Amino acid sequence: MTDAKQKPKGLSMRPVNVEAKGQLSSFLGKLKIDSKKKLNPTVVCHATLRGPESAVHSSDQSTVKKVSVQSESVLELPPELPPKTKRSQSFSITDFDLNHEEKQMEIRDIEEELARDLFKTPTYARDIYSYLQTVEKKWQIPEDFLDSGEIKPKTRSILMDWFIQVQVYLELLDTTLHLAVMFVDRFLSIQQITASSLQLLGITCILIAAKYYERFPPQVADLVFLTDNTYKVNQVFTMERIVLRKFGFDLNSTDPVSTMEHFLQIANADRMTKEMAKYVLDLTITCHSFCSVRSTLIAAASVYTARRICVEDKAWTAGLEHFSAYTERDLIGCVKEMLRMLIQAPEAKLQAARKKHGASTFQRISHHIVLDLKPAKILQEEEEKKAEM
Repeated sequence: MTDAKQKPKGLSMRPVNVEAKGQLSSFLGKLKIDSKKKLNPTVVCHATLRGPESAVHSSDQSTVKKVSVQSESVLELPPELPPKTKRSQSFSITDFDLNHEEKQMEIRDIEEELARDLFKTPTYARDIYSYLQTVEKKWQIPEDFLDSGEIKPKTRSILMDWFIQVQVYLELLDTTLHLAVMFVDRFLSIQQITASSLQLLGITCILIAAKYYERFPPQVADLVFLTDNTYKVNQVFTMERIVLRKFGFDLNSTDPVSTMEHFLQIANADRMTKEMAKYVLDLTITCHSFCSVRSTLIAAASVYTARRICVEDKAWTAGLEHFSAYTERDLIGCVKEMLRMLIQAPEAKLQAARKKHGASTFQRISHHIVLDLKPAKILQEEEEKKAEM
């Protein structure tokens, strides 16, 4: 068995040493009232769903209030209404969106483009997105979920940095990586564990996420090997049962990667913008402040940040606002934090995301020259805007 591939040395929270792959007019019309015309009686229905014996009850008689008809048969304003305020009498051109027609045209163009791809389910896209927003609210992580217990934000950050290395080493999908991160945070928000069990929880969540997304999930023995054989295979299966029971076997989550890709398609983004958005999204994994932020908001902010850096045009278009349900103001808080992360990334201790996106597969986007000055410039502009308000 000399030709057998020798396994690399295992690791226990150590890096994997591999190459990363019209103001509206208002008026009162003259309303003619025909006194000879009879009004239909009001029918009140009381329906129950108890069984075939249930019936619908209706009032056979109802009182019709007579309407007094004036000589001119014109309805006048009641005298008790307050007089028009100065605001309602005034007219300002700023009350109108002069670009409304352009925005509607942009939205229609995007809808037509999406309709050409049947796999994007254009007919149900809005309903699906609304449902995913409901799901993420259900599983939203509280901000203080790591305030008690042995697991601290720094410990979590180290685990998440290792997650990125494992994803690259095992060649897992980005969706698998981010789903595993969400599973870890969800579990820690409802159950405290010891620090010695954190990595066991980590590889278990990677296994569950891989079963959810991957065609061929990794072998449990390989995951155990990556922990330097700190745990046993049976312990992973036991932890898997614990995690699934805590989740009530509900693994439905809002995936930030798929949401981000949907927004990038709407924006008709180029390759550089796409890679920048992916890099920004991966940087958020190790940052504790993003744990309690909704996945759709993180995805939208990643696209906005990438477009601010790579595109000179308006970063948040009418189409993006319409389909994401987020305004530019909704994103600024997350965007500022993402810009700070980009500025600090070269000197940060946790380098897995930067190393991953420094590979040619990702156009070496994490080492792009535009990141030297552009994030700091944009952050300064946003701080100046805030000071002026």
